[in-house]
Amino acid sequence: MQTQNGYWWAISLHPDDDGEPEIIYVSGNEASRMNDDWGYHVGEFDLLMPIDTRAWPQKGKLSELDLLDENYAVDPATIHDGYWWAIHAEDFQPLIVLVKKGAVFRLECEDTFGNFEFLMPVDTSGWPTAS
Repeated sequence: MQTQNGYWWAISLHPDDDGEPEIIYVSGNEASRMNDDWGYHVGEFDLLMPIDTRAWPQKGKLSELDLLDENYAVDPATIHDGYWWAIHAEDFQPLIVLVKKGAVFRLECEDTFGNFEFLMPVDTSGWPTAS
């Protein structure tokens, strides 16, 4: 079965994981997790639903120069824990990040708040919890 590339709401099938749904990124047979640089096979996840980000904002209010300004800062207290749709200063493209305990994670790595313009929280409360 061919799986659509992009963000997915999924549950890891690995016995050491907590069984809670999470957002992953699928490309072909490879899957990537937030803050985990280990490569996974898509078959290691129960794919609950694809995440269609096409209707989400594709541009922020800040210019690339604003984001790259050494004085630009985001107060972590203004960004609650959870998933966020954000623009990253490195490639200036929107992506999903995970904010958790005062840290911000994107696919495969941790990053700093000052590298992002946070566009909107991603509300996963009504999303499926099992297939």
